[in-house]
Amino acid sequence: MQDQSRCRGMLIRGVAIILLLWGNTVQAFDIPITLGLSAGQEFQFKPPPVGQARGTSLMFSPGYQLTDSLRIETGFSYLQDTYRRGKVDVEIRPNLMIQLPGYSYYGRFNLGFVHLVQGEKGERRPSTGVSLGQQLTLAGVPFYYELGINPQTEKTKKGKFRLFWISELRVGFSYNLQKQ
Repeated sequence: MQDQSRCRGMLIRGVAIILLLWGNTVQAFDIPITLGLSAGQEFQFKPPPVGQARGTSLMFSPGYQLTDSLRIETGFSYLQDTYRRGKVDVEIRPNLMIQLPGYSYYGRFNLGFVHLVQGEKGERRPSTGVSLGQQLTLAGVPFYYELGINPQTEKTKKGKFRLFWISELRVGFSYNLQKQ
């Protein structure tokens, strides 16, 4: 219970940071900062059972636009994992997004620091992942959707550590504060 209140506190701090960065101060300095908010659903495809629903997450992603086609971000994810009987956890995902010039498609390489609150020592190893997505502008709001693969080391129900192959579907929006 104490871990859940600590995670909620981290989420509240993250929202406070969003509100501070969203102000006119950032726009006045003309800094290419981006802010993203997304929701994701994970599905396990190895080991069986294939297609088992895993964690549902809410992610806040501040970033920095390096060029028109390159962006670095750090995602802070609040995750509730059904595999772990609904336990709440936190992930941090620094990533590099590469967008094809002239197209709305992009690829993302991420490094994940997973199971920061509820994980055991063997599960806290960094993981790497990739995702492919597309950005769409609907009613002036820059939405995106992506599908990714994020393998993670986890403890099985038999007590051994094993590599779990997890796919993730994520939808959200991302603002470039310099262009607003």
